[in-house]
Amino acid sequence: MNTEADHVSIYTIGYEGLEIGAFIDKLKKQGIEMLLDIREIAISRKSGFSKRCLADALRQNGIEYKHIPALGSPSEIRRYLKSTGDFIKFYEGYMNHLKGHYSELLLIEDLIETRRCCLLCYEKKPEICHRQLIARELQNLSKNTKVEVVHL
Repeated sequence: MNTEADHVSIYTIGYEGLEIGAFIDKLKKQGIEMLLDIREIAISRKSGFSKRCLADALRQNGIEYKHIPALGSPSEIRRYLKSTGDFIKFYEGYMNHLKGHYSELLLIEDLIETRRCCLLCYEKKPEICHRQLIARELQNLSKNTKVEVVHL
């Protein structure tokens, strides 16, 4: 259960710089029950972090895995960021994208009521990753319960 009397928590993590074992240890230390993969495409050059390998490793450690590709940062927005370094435009573009995926946010809102969930993307620093925007939107969505964001 992920609820205190008046709040729930959403955790976020980036796997940049982590090996799969250390990554899973971080999740287990926080009691994470479900990892929500918010990459558009769940493949990685980093060993252990592609969808199937990651899901298997998590399952072996008692953690559920769910890929939510609709919440991934669309490739055209990522390409723009890579070519310009303009995070403000990246965030604006992603927030426009997010408007079309309200149902996925509601799904996460429901999940965090009953499970300790963690949003996954690549970037180590949440301030340069779209997962912090999703976490903020979850805080804005919730009317009756405070959503605490914990970046691992």
